[in-house]
Amino acid sequence: MIRQIFTLPIRRRFTADGIEDPDANHAGYVVVEADNYEHARELMWARFGNGWAFQYPDEERAGVERWGLVLVETLKAGEREA
Repeated sequence: MIRQIFTLPIRRRFTADGIEDPDANHAGYVVVEADNYEHARELMWARFGNGWAFQYPDEERAGVERWGLVLVETLKAGEREA
């Protein structure tokens, strides 16, 4: 079992009247625990389609702390697969 980190693009948030809320904008990341590198990518495609940016082997290389990325979700092999 391997652990991979996938980054997500900044998600822009708007108030009900259509004004952008810069305090709510953030970039995020997803932790994926899978059998191998390719399986991790398959899980991300199944859950997010092409709505993710990059794949990293750990949080440090993904820049989680450096860029203040927010954990969005953790995917584990077998939990969401049909």
